[in-house]
Amino acid sequence: LLMAMNRSADPCENFFEYACGQWNRDHPIPDDMFAYGTFAFVREIVRQQMRGEWMFGTIRISRNH
Repeated sequence: LLMAMNRSADPCENFFEYACGQWNRDHPIPDDMFAYGTFAFVREIVRQQMRGEWMFGTIRISRNH
């Protein structure tokens, strides 16, 4: 959370820039999306990991239910 902050911004002038300014610079909105936040960011990471695990057969499914 601290890494998303722009501590050089004045929170009394622009609280959103203060609280989220660094996130916006580090994670620009992709061209195919109208908004981009932490949930979309994490969802994409999980999708990439799952895609890789399925492709390389590293997922283990337990038959012991």
